[in-house]
Amino acid sequence: MKSESVWKVLTILVVLLVVAIVAGAVNMLSNSADDEVDKALGSDDTSSANTPFIPVYKYSKMSPEVIMSIPPPIGGPLTPMIVKIYLIDEDPAYVAELKPYVIEILNVKGDIVRAEIYTNRITDIAGLEFVSYVDVPLYPYLDPVSANEDSFTPVYKHPKMSPEVIRNIPPPIGGLQTPMIVKIYLIEEDPAYVEELKHCVIEILNVKGDVVRAKIYTNRILDISGLEFVSYVDTPLYPHIEVNATEDSFTPVYKHPKMSPEMIRNIPPPIGGPLTPMIVKIYMIEEDPANIEELAPYVIEILNVDGDVARAKIYTNRITDIAGLDFVSYVDTPLHPYLDEIVSEGVECMHADELHEINVTGKDVKVAVLDLGFEGYEELQESGELPKNMTTRCFRTDGGITGGGEIHGSACAEVIHDVAPDAELFLVNYFDVFEFDDAVDWLIEQNVDVISHSAGMLVGLFDGTDSWDKKIDEAVENGVVWVNSAGNHAEKHWEGWFYDPEGNGYHNFNGDDENLSFFVEKGYYLQICLSWDDAWRNATQDYDMEVFDPTLQYRMVSDRYQIGNRGDIPIEMIGFYAPSTGHYLLKVHRTNATRDVHFEIYTAYNSPEYIIQNSSLCGCGTANKSLTVGAFNCTSSWEVKSYSSRGPTNDGRAKPDVVAPTDVSNYAYLSLPERSRLFGGTSAAAPHVAGAAALLLSKNSSITPDGIKKLLNGNAMPISPPTPSNVTGYGLINLTFATV
Repeated sequence: MKSESVWKVLTILVVLLVVAIVAGAVNMLSNSADDEVDKALGSDDTSSANTPFIPVYKYSKMSPEVIMSIPPPIGGPLTPMIVKIYLIDEDPAYVAELKPYVIEILNVKGDIVRAEIYTNRITDIAGLEFVSYVDVPLYPYLDPVSANEDSFTPVYKHPKMSPEVIRNIPPPIGGLQTPMIVKIYLIEEDPAYVEELKHCVIEILNVKGDVVRAKIYTNRILDISGLEFVSYVDTPLYPHIEVNATEDSFTPVYKHPKMSPEMIRNIPPPIGGPLTPMIVKIYMIEEDPANIEELAPYVIEILNVDGDVARAKIYTNRITDIAGLDFVSYVDTPLHPYLDEIVSEGVECMHADELHEINVTGKDVKVAVLDLGFEGYEELQESGELPKNMTTRCFRTDGGITGGGEIHGSACAEVIHDVAPDAELFLVNYFDVFEFDDAVDWLIEQNVDVISHSAGMLVGLFDGTDSWDKKIDEAVENGVVWVNSAGNHAEKHWEGWFYDPEGNGYHNFNGDDENLSFFVEKGYYLQICLSWDDAWRNATQDYDMEVFDPTLQYRMVSDRYQIGNRGDIPIEMIGFYAPSTGHYLLKVHRTNATRDVHFEIYTAYNSPEYIIQNSSLCGCGTANKSLTVGAFNCTSSWEVKSYSSRGPTNDGRAKPDVVAPTDVSNYAYLSLPERSRLFGGTSAAAPHVAGAAALLLSKNSSITPDGIKKLLNGNAMPISPPTPSNVTGYGLINLTFATV
């Protein structure tokens, strides 16, 4: 017994010694890495460094994935994992010496051993003198960020995968079979390749030439990219939807089995939420006076009780407490009577009401609203804000016409119904560019006359040659009047040619300033999209971008390959929630390029330090044959909105074509307590023009799309001559001419 106790004590001492050594080594490595970052950034002060998004540890002989798998020193489970062990040279004696440290040697290729080990042996193996590096075989061809660079999250590169795809690869241990949608670029168009691909995917969604859109499990990403006939794997590009111009950010939507969405939206933040009173209906599991008594301390006042339903005034910070009571089955806001029908002020502003008076109302004209979602459209039908009979069609893979709770499309449809009340409406939604193509094809088949699209892309060539622009032109060639919002990015845009007078590889945005600054508050989302002029699917000019946090200690990197592979596109994108309030700095680096390129930088929500308003049109608004619409306030200030995107396109065409009313009354947004009932942005302007086109077609169905465009442009009220200008186009839409 005494001997056993001595051994226990010795064991504990050894464990504590190992812990101290490892902790000291990690601390030393961490301090060394911090010193290198400070040196690189020219900073001597590390005392104010913020906590990084994810703690990052580095060790010269281990990859980050391996380090993350090391169990705690005491109590760590014996978890098996597969690793690649790089030896200092090829030697069978090293392999033999390695065997006692592993569960099984799986294979040996030269100086690389693939083995199954227990995670608690990682540090032992890395400590062997003949071992040069330990990694996970999950990323056999991925290059991690160099060891002297801290980053927000580990970044990997693969010549056949986009960063968005790589981030979805599950870990080697415990990775879930998570489904995702991908674009798979084949080396050439061949049905045999598609057949062979079927074995690796859940479902082939569609095939267009040499590009396959498929649903896959994330644990098959590497298998698919490894196929000889696959040249690249990417995620589909998604459009950017224009939000109300008075709203700086979106509101997350949550669900709760015992609360209505209206209730959830009223829950204040956990810290600092104001004591805001509100009226609620509280449904109880049964009628019981005892429940009312128990409820009383949670409310300001019980207003009345009707059976098992109590109507009460409460503070919003008690919502979750009340919903959590055992005898409460549901909490909702009281139903309210519908207000009188809301009609957009734009109807009168552009004189559409004068056409209504002579019975020109859009009858026998099919108008489609192509958008991301139509939340609340049924309520709008009940209230008379939308017609009872409409056609709805969803092209999203999840089949949801609401687009996950997106009201935007419903608001656009409401505007069109105000302008052309007897037009036949089609509500069609999509999520990515593949679904966009499918939706447009279907609408052409339905013989729709007008398509209103208040969304656009923040990446592309912006010269009319992007695939979405060509699809719009195809629709117009098939007899459709296409109306598109210009975008709300005149103050969220920068563009210019690569300029590097110092020759250090970094772009200068202004004089000697190599940074483009964005002020972001903590918890808000910063999304930056960079694109440049290069071959869209075979880009060869490789530029990367990185964003530093306000402390300059941590960075996020976007470094896609642009090496001429099929699927290489000239874009880089970064998006994250700000961990602290301050100025985030964007840098653009020339990685491997043979010429200077022209950059386009768009942000979704934040204005950059240096703003270039010209040529700030969003993709889709740059299509050759679209009728592109800017935003004009004709209800109060009588001026073009400062955020309204401007031309020209990158091939020199004047845009927008016209401007139209914005900041108009809208029932769809009335249900959101955080917003006024005004619908703003170029998103509101475009459906006014779509409705105007419907009125002209109902008066004369033989007018061609080009004829509609010429009539609306030619009769617009000039705002800033000479016309067309790149700010207001031909002017404010005006339908007076059509009354005669």
